[in-house]
Amino acid sequence: MINVKNSNVYSSKFVLSVVDLSNIELATEEDRLHGIDYWARVFKARTWEELKMLAKDNEYLQEAANSIYMANADEIVRQKCLAREEAERMERTLKRDNQILTEENESLKEVIWGLKEDNESLKEENERLKKDNVRLKGDIVGLKESLESLQKAVKELQNKNSGK
Repeated sequence: MINVKNSNVYSSKFVLSVVDLSNIELATEEDRLHGIDYWARVFKARTWEELKMLAKDNEYLQEAANSIYMANADEIVRQKCLAREEAERMERTLKRDNQILTEENESLKEVIWGLKEDNESLKEENERLKKDNVRLKGDIVGLKESLESLQKAVKELQNKNSGK
């Protein structure tokens, strides 16, 4: 490692190691012996519960986990506040949607009531028209009979007039 400003070498014994957290399963026996794979799992932990579980047997890790938790406590509170706001917003939305649906339901009930009344009125009109239809059929039969008798009378008169 070199100081870039004055080109002095700090130490030739300085080693920088990189741990690829996505390949923990590729850890060598030496990595496991030094606990590098364990530290990789600690750094890869996604929840506080997972981190606490990994740190439960190591007092240094417990201290580190507690420090990280305290440093992030404000973020946790903020996330809880955001979650609460989202829940309240969702509740207001659901309440509004419920009110709209209730109003639409009442409106539809009125429409259905009107349709039922129209249906009853149409049934009554249909019955009246059926009766009128029966009466008119009777009138047609009577008129046909009258027409036939008139046609007979006309023929008879024509026969009398042509026989003279």
